[in-house]
Amino acid sequence: LVTASCFFQPKIAEVFVSREIANTNQLLGQLRTYALHSKQNGPLYLKYGNRTLGLINFNIVPKPNLEKVALLRPGQDWNSQLNVLPGETIDLRFTGPGLGQSGFAFGDGKYPAVADTTRRANNARYYSLTVPENIDERRISISMNGQTTPFELLVKEYQRPHPLNFVTINWGQRTHKITINRFNRPELVQDPIQSIVIGFDREELDQPGKLYGVQYIDITVRLRDPQGKLIEIQELKRLKVLPAVGSMRYANYNTENPVPDRLDLNDRLGLNTKDLPPWSTIEVEIKHHGSNLGRKIKLIRSQHRKVDIDVSFPAGLLANRFNEEGIGSLTGISTAALIQWQWYKEGEINRPSPFRLGFGVLALDALNSLSDNQDNKDLGLLVMASFYPLKNNSKVNFPLHAGLGYLFQAGTGFFVVGPGIQVSF
Repeated sequence: LVTASCFFQPKIAEVFVSREIANTNQLLGQLRTYALHSKQNGPLYLKYGNRTLGLINFNIVPKPNLEKVALLRPGQDWNSQLNVLPGETIDLRFTGPGLGQSGFAFGDGKYPAVADTTRRANNARYYSLTVPENIDERRISISMNGQTTPFELLVKEYQRPHPLNFVTINWGQRTHKITINRFNRPELVQDPIQSIVIGFDREELDQPGKLYGVQYIDITVRLRDPQGKLIEIQELKRLKVLPAVGSMRYANYNTENPVPDRLDLNDRLGLNTKDLPPWSTIEVEIKHHGSNLGRKIKLIRSQHRKVDIDVSFPAGLLANRFNEEGIGSLTGISTAALIQWQWYKEGEINRPSPFRLGFGVLALDALNSLSDNQDNKDLGLLVMASFYPLKNNSKVNFPLHAGLGYLFQAGTGFFVVGPGIQVSF
């Protein structure tokens, strides 16, 4: 019987001789341990009874037992949720008694990992593992010393918001990404908006080293009349946008009920955008589902000019008939019915020019006369230019008129200039 002991611990282990190996000077023994020992604690004294035979040193550690596995991502804390993502590099911590000399393998050695030798103890081991981007398995088994453990890594797919530059919009011109600076202000559209098509560039979603996974998009469409009143709202929630078929992860995604690559908003609206009158507004808001941040695009149906029928009652016009001498005479309250052209300032929203041009009929002194001379009454055709000094949305306006035409009763041409009154309801 040989005893191994340390200077501060009387008995660490005993060696029992089982038998002698024939034709050799060797004995076959059995080691029975009683306490744990580390080489760092100092050498062991090998004794036979009370006589010291020499010095020896070896580690006596408990049977390896893996109790916990934790995962660490850059910038985060250790987590017991063993979910991993394709292409990411993670740190793994294995804790339990007797792990100092244990080795770990992942996926039966299919996925090599790097052991951290600077952080090694009897009760903890650390490894760094890179998950392949093209991994097909949903689970990665963890083996210790060649034996499979109850622990495994679960391979999840990325589902993180991609910048919205993969979303495009087209309203009859060329296709634009919704993130360009052009949409930082309202977009004026001269022609009727036949359709608004939202597109999705699925090639952008998954690139080598930049995986984003399936995207879920919310689209809200608001239609407003020229006065800014809301006339329709349509909300499209949780539209599923899949990465392109060529994505290395495509086979692992749930491909049920995706949104098409091109989505015509007129298919979802009650009012067709082409029927909206000038200066109506179409607001399209696009954002990731569950997010308050997104991109809002405002399309305004503009027009360069407007043609309508204007009825006004100019008063105090100075009428000069070509067959009369002098500067002419003042009229009373006249009536004018004109087809009138109105122009809008380019690049501005519903901002008409104060100048208008009209063609129509003028009844001089139709309602009253400033004199007793009824001969001033006459009916004529004329071309009239008008200047409206007040804003277009004013209920009352006092335009200045200047016109040239022909009077039927007098049988002569004439020229008029003077103020008028316009009342809007």
